[in-house]
Amino acid sequence: MPRLPCWVLAAIAFASVSACDNWTGAYGPRSEQNPVIVRFEARAASPQQDRGPFELMALASGVGTMAFDWRTSAGLLSVASQSVPVASDSLATSYSAYMPPRTPGTYDVTLTVKDTGGGAFQRTARFQVDERGARVLSPQPTGIPWPPGLMVLRLGESY
Repeated sequence: MPRLPCWVLAAIAFASVSACDNWTGAYGPRSEQNPVIVRFEARAASPQQDRGPFELMALASGVGTMAFDWRTSAGLLSVASQSVPVASDSLATSYSAYMPPRTPGTYDVTLTVKDTGGGAFQRTARFQVDERGARVLSPQPTGIPWPPGLMVLRLGESY
């Protein structure tokens, strides 16, 4: 049997230890940790519409099947609940659209994410409705292209 150089043995040992790492993954926690919503956004579906609808998007890490449960204090949601299977080192995505009521006030849309490991994580978007229309109070836009990987440039802009 040929003898392998030390650097090859070290690379094999590192790869073996990395593959067995149960505490962190490329995108977030493993089964012994709760799921985490790593990205949560709310934005107007169209800049010209001042009453809605609003698009909601969440990316979450977890293990097994991720259950996304969207709830609102008032108004309508296009998706109330959704289950998404997840590989160990990937993210699950969930989308919903929200149409707030026309009655002035502050309204919440809460997302709860649960994974098959039994953990849960929650985020809330808040909307303000007044006589001028509706707007997102939180979360504030992140400036990250949405959907992931898509970037729209306006005339004269460069990347």
